[in-house]
Amino acid sequence: MRSPKMNSFHSQTHPKRSESRPTFEFIIPHLSPRFNGWGVTAFDTLDTMLLMGFDDEFKRALELVKKTNFVPKTDDYVPFFETVIRYLGGLMSAYALSNEPILLDKADELARVLSPVFNTTTGFPYYAVNPTS
Repeated sequence: MRSPKMNSFHSQTHPKRSESRPTFEFIIPHLSPRFNGWGVTAFDTLDTMLLMGFDDEFKRALELVKKTNFVPKTDDYVPFFETVIRYLGGLMSAYALSNEPILLDKADELARVLSPVFNTTTGFPYYAVNPTS
């Protein structure tokens, strides 16, 4: 059983931001919140649902995957690393376990959206990308 302190862990470790405390928005204006707002938990746990036999949950998450539009708003930036490990990684691992074609199609779509991140003079990716700008 969790103690009351454990239930409020997030609020204890992430106090409300004050104006004097820097945020990601300070470093990169218009960084898209909550890992892009595309349903990160559904993507990140696709393979876990399959491994644990949660077939109904997987089917529901698959519907979300089908409907997801990976193009960010005009002024939002997508954090490259987090997007790759959570979204692209989730899609590819679930595809490897299920052979669902939509997962591979969406992984390809996302990779194309992210590809401008490598348009640098060094070839190393930017921290974040906005493919519409």
